[in-house]
Amino acid sequence: MNNSYIKSLVEDKQGMLWAGTLNGLNKYLPDEDRFMAIDLAPFPKSGNCY
Repeated sequence: MNNSYIKSLVEDKQGMLWAGTLNGLNKYLPDEDRFMAIDLAPFPKSGNCY
């Protein structure tokens, strides 16, 4: 996990757990019992993302 302060926690339609932190997005890997930071670098930055 890229930060311990979780701002949002969501389960998607496929049952995957996602955590939004101050430093970005993380996906829960249940087989490994850990969160993996998602690199959003390929996406353009925008001040309008929430």
